[in-house]
Amino acid sequence: MTSAIPPPDEGGAAVLIALARLEGKVDAALATQGAQLAEHGRRLDDHEPRLRAVENRPTVSPRAMWTALGTLAAIVAALTPLVSRLFA
Repeated sequence: MTSAIPPPDEGGAAVLIALARLEGKVDAALATQGAQLAEHGRRLDDHEPRLRAVENRPTVSPRAMWTALGTLAAIVAALTPLVSRLFA
């Protein structure tokens, strides 16, 4: 069986207009999606240098902090007898 396209009559013209509107909406949606993807890619590219800057910034690790605190406590404990003799 072969199907022939019916000549545009009143009902057929309405279908063609509806299809044209649908095509326009799909095109608009795809253009919006493409713009959103481009913006997302730009934001991801922007994150990379900022993350590298944060990662390269020197910070104090908890291990170094506890080591310094322990050393300070040991120095205070070692100097306590000397200070008590001086002021006794």
